[in-house]
Amino acid sequence: MSVLSPTAETSTASAAPTWDVKSDTWVATDALDRKVATYEDVSDARPDKFVGMFYFLYYASSLVPGTSTVADVNKILTSNLNNLNTSSQPPWGPGSHNFAEPMWGYYHNEDEYVLKKHAQMLSDAGVDTLIFDLSNFNVGSPENTGYYKSTFLKLMQVFTDVRATGGDTPEVMFLVPWEGQRSKDAVSALYADLYSQNLYSDLWFTWQGKPLIMADPTSITDPAIQSFFTYRKGNAGYGGAWNANEWGWMSNYPQPTYYTDTNANEMMAVSVAQNSSSVSSDPNYIEMSRIDASGNFIARGRSFRNGQQPLSTNPIDPSYPTNEGRNFKEQADRALQLDPDFVFITGWNEWTAGRLVGLPQSPTAGGFTDVFTPEFSRDIEPMKGGYADNYYYQLVDFIREFKGVRKPETISAPQTIAIDGDFTSWSTVSPEFRDDTADKAQRSMPAGGNRPAYSNATGRNEIKMSKVAKDSTNVYFYVETVGNISSATDPNWMRLFLRTNSTDPNWAGYNYVLNRTGVTATTTTLQKSTGGWNWNTVASNIQYKISGNKMEIAIPRAALGLTNTSTPVDIQFKWHDNMQTQGDVSEFYTNGDAAPNSRFNYRYTDTVPTAAPRPLAPPVAHAPSWSKVDDGAPGITYSSGWSASTNSSGSYNNTVHYSNTVGSYVEYAFKGTGIKWLGTKNPDHGKVDVYIDGVLDTPAVDTFGHGVQQQVLYGKTGLTNAQHTIKIVVTGAKHNSSIGLYQDVDSFEIGNPPLVWTSVDDNSPAITYNPAWTASTNASGYLNSTVHYTYNHNDSAEFTFTGSGIRWKGAKNPDHGKADVYIDGVLVAPGVDTYGGGANQQVLYENTALSNAQHTIKIVVTNTKNPAAIGFGQDVDSFEYGVPKVSWKKVDDAYSGLTYGGAWISNPVASGHLNGTLHYTSNANAYAELAFTGTAVRWTGSKNVNHGKADVYIDGVLAQAGIDTYAATDTKQRVLFEKTGLSNGPHTLKVIVTAAKNAASTGYIQDVDSFEYGLTQ
Repeated sequence: MSVLSPTAETSTASAAPTWDVKSDTWVATDALDRKVATYEDVSDARPDKFVGMFYFLYYASSLVPGTSTVADVNKILTSNLNNLNTSSQPPWGPGSHNFAEPMWGYYHNEDEYVLKKHAQMLSDAGVDTLIFDLSNFNVGSPENTGYYKSTFLKLMQVFTDVRATGGDTPEVMFLVPWEGQRSKDAVSALYADLYSQNLYSDLWFTWQGKPLIMADPTSITDPAIQSFFTYRKGNAGYGGAWNANEWGWMSNYPQPTYYTDTNANEMMAVSVAQNSSSVSSDPNYIEMSRIDASGNFIARGRSFRNGQQPLSTNPIDPSYPTNEGRNFKEQADRALQLDPDFVFITGWNEWTAGRLVGLPQSPTAGGFTDVFTPEFSRDIEPMKGGYADNYYYQLVDFIREFKGVRKPETISAPQTIAIDGDFTSWSTVSPEFRDDTADKAQRSMPAGGNRPAYSNATGRNEIKMSKVAKDSTNVYFYVETVGNISSATDPNWMRLFLRTNSTDPNWAGYNYVLNRTGVTATTTTLQKSTGGWNWNTVASNIQYKISGNKMEIAIPRAALGLTNTSTPVDIQFKWHDNMQTQGDVSEFYTNGDAAPNSRFNYRYTDTVPTAAPRPLAPPVAHAPSWSKVDDGAPGITYSSGWSASTNSSGSYNNTVHYSNTVGSYVEYAFKGTGIKWLGTKNPDHGKVDVYIDGVLDTPAVDTFGHGVQQQVLYGKTGLTNAQHTIKIVVTGAKHNSSIGLYQDVDSFEIGNPPLVWTSVDDNSPAITYNPAWTASTNASGYLNSTVHYTYNHNDSAEFTFTGSGIRWKGAKNPDHGKADVYIDGVLVAPGVDTYGGGANQQVLYENTALSNAQHTIKIVVTNTKNPAAIGFGQDVDSFEYGVPKVSWKKVDDAYSGLTYGGAWISNPVASGHLNGTLHYTSNANAYAELAFTGTAVRWTGSKNVNHGKADVYIDGVLAQAGIDTYAATDTKQRVLFEKTGLSNGPHTLKVIVTAAKNAASTGYIQDVDSFEYGLTQ
């Protein structure tokens, strides 16, 4: 099943690994006994959905002075919570601090072993691309801060090496500074050093056919660079996009969608925690260590949910439900609800942050920006102790629910295997349960950069693949390694962990272990957990054989409690070689080799799984259509204290109003559903309070920055389509780094529901001229080279239309005067002045706030004019009427949630149809039904020589009878029926095949290629 956006963005899929381990078919249960979604829980794989992971290339911490110990906030506070009340060194370090210790220690960011683990874990989870953080790129700063070229090139080489061994890795892309010169410099450097050299091009993540980069396209001046990338401008805020083609990196719940002109739901951000206030709706940045007046830590930590953060004066308070990932779950569920095409997740390996002593509203120990403690951090990578790997399996679960998974292979028929070392009989057993073939623990990383040395040589047997078979007596296991299997006398040798049920005592979910003890040359021992890492022997005569790199084993079903042969077998199993710390589940990550990887298990079952039907996601309305109002426009009121500049280079129309007077304000009344204030972010700018309709909406909006103009400083959407007022008040507050209190207004932008416009030429019979105007059919520069014009007082032009917007277009000429505009008989725009220097096809009047219904516009020529005009002329080049823009989502015919009544035939290889599938029938009264929520719906299918007629019902009421789908030639993916203007709520669409047809048709066939349902703003 696939539910697609009609304009679903396309990415060139990464080449399939040559050794596909099929990690999306693995199963897992985390330390909190939460089961990761499997095929039975989610839909089939959806190749049109993508996940990116924010990946941090900079990873460095200071040492605690006088020691060789890495400065780790969690350990410093665990040793003595009173360390919060001192900024001394020790216990603190002089620079960056870890918030906790990673599972693989305080590794170097070019440690090949760790980079391979990252590649493995993230590809196993289903991450499509890493998004490298270059947001701090700054060419002019020491050591070219924020570029990390050697690190990302090292990672890309390691990923290339992994692929060379048949393994899988995510692809890569970059996020650079948000706008201006730094964005341009970063893109230029990447283009010169990587993209123009075609380095590692098989790792580039593409979108719409080009490498994707999160950068400001307006900053790019080199044509070669402009055309090379697909651009999405990074949005630093947490409140959503203000323009099309922006992408966010993090959002406050409920997260908005980011959009293009054609796709209202292109991407969303999902994060583990947010450095935003939990006690305010203010979406602005705060430090993760921010405290309130009572000393409570108030950032949105991992436990934030339902608008609340558990408050405590102890940032490592054991009462925090940190391990549960409540914030992450809430954000992930929001993404599943809205179902965008791309999800940006923050993040992975963000272990460090600087310590800023003396920062206001932070403890005496200092302020910590993006990460602070395990609760106030947003890293998914497993931690040593603490939340361990819980967030990793939350990630896996979310991605599977979002992207779907492949259907597991059906197991082969029961078969008896002779344990004789021949192995021939295993050739007919399926499926293969595969493992990566170059992932055993081999690590050698010398000390450096305040990092200790790390080495690991526990990788011994490189497990490649295993199989399982059964008969009425035994369950048989086969395992194969890359090289010969080592001696059975080796310690901690080739253990097989088995889970046969979820109710019996277990260790980490496993009821049984084989080979933990009692291994002889021909037999081994099966033990059962009595709870935790405590085992009792069940059987000590389990037969096994080894030859070279292969081993086979027969375990009696009775020993596993599987004596009832009529009950389906459902076994989870895992191989692990060379556990160093007995009973520590993190050994599956750190030592020897585990198959499958990490905490995952293989599943062997003769129950044939069925994919769960995926609920249809609600459509997301298109973003508002914005119109700009310059700072000097009528209707904008400035209090005393404001000055105007008419020579402000880089500002809109080179004009701007500015003030640094505390208490001064600017006020603007507008009609629409949204408002944006645009201005400059400067080093001498302070903070303002913003009011909507007299109510404080956002306090302390910070406009401090580095000299970037025409920025959205504040925005508000979701207002009723009515009259509103915005008021911006200069406060006496400012950013710590700011040197002033200035504010400026460059422009406002008013948002209204977006419309789709249809042009009606002046010579259309739908336009009435009273009395007759002069028609010109050779009017150069006009639409279709035609125009109607008049110079007579009280002449009128009238046009009736159905829609919610109307435009009158014509010329502004030296001999043009003024006209009155009426809508539905009411004067709405008196004295519209069309005097000008001779510009054609101008919008002379526009109204986008009408109800979506039938209206009439009337243009009446007056006897008034601009003093500079030399006449009273008016012309009509065209009218344009607008209807609400619908955001559509496709539902493929194979979607399991559709209802087909009667005898329909499913064609899974229908060339030229959506996803290559089609349902069709010629049976009278057969029907297809879709239940949806929205304001619009479509039925899409074919027209052909053997097609008949159909009736369509909406909510049980006949909407259109006898829809004729006959055509002389076969045409596919045609809109056969469309209905807009429905109330926003649940509806049903039902297509019923009739016994009627066009006289020229040879049959009565109807087909369903897809349905589409949609929403207007």
